[in-house]
Amino acid sequence: MSSSSESHGVQATPIPATALDIHEANQAEEQERGHAPAGYPPAEDPHFTDQEWKEFQDDDVKAGGAVVCLMASIFSLGLLLYTTVAIIVNT
Repeated sequence: MSSSSESHGVQATPIPATALDIHEANQAEEQERGHAPAGYPPAEDPHFTDQEWKEFQDDDVKAGGAVVCLMASIFSLGLLLYTTVAIIVNT
């Protein structure tokens, strides 16, 4: 009697492949494409100056601060509403 895997066409033992073989195949594929995803041209160098990168980083810090302030204000408002409802219900 055959096992259930054989009756369904499932291979009982996997084909041995080492991680090195897979890594080499991936490297060869990347070299062919120039490290770009399939169907896309190779990436060019970024067209930003060091000053522009600094501005981006500064803007990110400011945006992060704004997000933290908004989250804190939403939390505070929720805590205030929760406290108000708790006081009203207990009186």
